[in-house]
Formats: sequence, structure tokens, C-alpha cells
Amino acid sequence: MTFLRFVRPAVTAVAVLVAAPLTGLAQTPSMSGLWELTWETPRGEQTLTLTLEQTDAAFTGTAETPMGEAPVKDGVVEGEKVTFVIEMTLGRPGGNPSRTVEQTFAGTLKDGMVTGELSMPAMGPPGGGGGGRGGPAGPRPFTMKRVEG
Repeated sequence: MTFLRFVRPAVTAVAVLVAAPLTGLAQTPSMSGLWELTWETPRGEQTLTLTLEQTDAAFTGTAETPMGEAPVKDGVVEGEKVTFVIEMTLGRPGGNPSRTVEQTFAGTLKDGMVTGELSMPAMGPPGGGGGGRGGPAGPRPFTMKRVEG
């Protein structure tokens, strides 16, 4: 009985000390849900709706584009940092000319909004120099806000 009187408080103190640092750990923010993604192009503002599903720190999904659905892949959330790729088919799918380009997004998640930069290849004609009708390659700012989820 006397032994338990001394052991029980010691075990309780150790449990509190071990658990205390764990309460400060940040959970991985959720990207699951419906998002509205917007950026400026030489032809005006481009807005897509993304439907995302997250498992642990990774996410994938689809983007609704003027030419149909495009896959969202390689999504990762690390703290506030968010990166993902949208694989878009330009031109008429199955038509001439048609090609697939990957647009890479990297940003910061805060208060249900992601802001950052979009990187993409030059948008000239296939096989031609960059800077065609779509404008020069290079980073462009984007914003993404949660619509639901």
C-alpha cells in the first residue's frame, strides 16, 4: 500500500510530461473539399474549380477546365506549404494540335486560402519558341479559396 502511494504520483507526473509536448503538435491541414483557383493570364483571369481528396499529407483530385476535367496530382501539404500539379490538355483533345502541359503550383495555406506562384512551360505552338499566344513562361501569382469541405 505504501509503495503504491509513492509510485502512482510518479507515474502520473511522467505521463503528463510525456503528453505535454504532443499537445503542441500541429495537425496536417486538410485540402479535401471544393476549391476555387484563380490566376491572371494574358487573356484575362482564369478560374478553375478543384475537387480534392487528401490522405495524410498527400492529396489528388480533379480540376474542371473549359476543356473538361484535368487531373490534380502530386499534392503535398507540409505545415502551411502546399504544392500540387495540374496536368492540362491544350487544344482539342484528340485533335491537332493537342498537347499536355503540367502546371506546378506552390503556395502557403492560411485561413482557408492558398496564395502562391504558378509555374508553367512556355505556351507557344508545339515545337516552336516560347511566348506564343499564351504569353511567356514564368511564375504567375495565384489564389485558391475553399468553397466547401
